[in-house]
Amino acid sequence: MLTFVLRRLLYSIPVLLVTTMLIFVAVTKMGDPLAQLKVNPLLSKQTIHNIEQRKHLDESLPVQYAYWLKDAVTN
Repeated sequence: MLTFVLRRLLYSIPVLLVTTMLIFVAVTKMGDPLAQLKVNPLLSKQTIHNIEQRKHLDESLPVQYAYWLKDAVTN
């Protein structure tokens, strides 16, 4: 019985990773997360650039996912 539970837990890790990756890609491809901020005339381009760098939005999709996964696990 213990081996069954351990095997199921080990099988769930790749399933969880693939599921989170698919959801992350789907949400990322829905649109620009900073679109409303870019329209706001009170925010400078430097502020928007700082947000992009802090949230790693200027990186490629796999790198963004890795940062997101690290934040999800550690925070």
